[in-house]
Amino acid sequence: MNDAVRSMYQPPAAADLDHRVLREHVASVYAGHTATTCAHMCFAIAIGIFGYFHIDSTHHLLMIGMVAAVVLMHMHALFAPRWTPDVPLSESHHWARRYSGIVTLMSVITALPCALFLVLIQSPALSTVLIVVIMVSWTRAVRARWPLKRAMFGCGIPMMGGLILALIWQGGALNWFLALFSFANLILTLREGVMQNKRLTASLVLQFENEALAAQLRERVAAVERASAEKTRFLAAASHDLRQPMHAIALFGAAMENALHDHPERTNAQRLMRAVDALGASLDTML
Repeated sequence: MNDAVRSMYQPPAAADLDHRVLREHVASVYAGHTATTCAHMCFAIAIGIFGYFHIDSTHHLLMIGMVAAVVLMHMHALFAPRWTPDVPLSESHHWARRYSGIVTLMSVITALPCALFLVLIQSPALSTVLIVVIMVSWTRAVRARWPLKRAMFGCGIPMMGGLILALIWQGGALNWFLALFSFANLILTLREGVMQNKRLTASLVLQFENEALAAQLRERVAAVERASAEKTRFLAAASHDLRQPMHAIALFGAAMENALHDHPERTNAQRLMRAVDALGASLDTML
């Protein structure tokens, strides 16, 4: 950006820029809200059905109750009021907090049946398969919330935290190894999410600053064009208003010079005409 452009550029206000960036992040997460919520609910139901047939029958009612709670929470998330493009810019923080709270609650409620199933199941093979399925689904869910860090942490930590605690509770070398692996996956995934969030935010900030710069340049160009038009009108008016008296003086001077043809004062009349001619040349040069 050269000095001339930089001198014209006034960056957007920090508060306004913050609201605009957050609005784009909220719009991004809500754009995939329905699909992500439905996928998460189906995943929880599938885990519940799978667990129902692999745990002791005395825990079936508990598993059914937890899955029902998961379904109800997800249905609430689907049909609750949501952000729309008509929402005022100043309410972006409210909707970001609302979305993050819903996502966190869904993650907590979903983590309960998953952790319970891991504790109750007795097959290492089934436990390993379940852990892999949970990690894959969890990673996709966290990535969908990258634009909002609070939602990303709210979605990621409860689910994986429940999984890690369940594995530690079970004990054994294999479970402890899986718990350590899950913890490492949690840290790395969240770290990547934070970096992606910073990139998204920086990209939006640059976009809005460029838009503000382009708008200011358009205003400057319009101002220059208006000034040029005003100058043209002024010169046209000046040319018309000044040339009329000059022509009148020239006519009167010529008439005076003819009237004084044999008079000694004719020399003064000639000098007057030379002065009028010089003034006319100067006026032509100026205009």
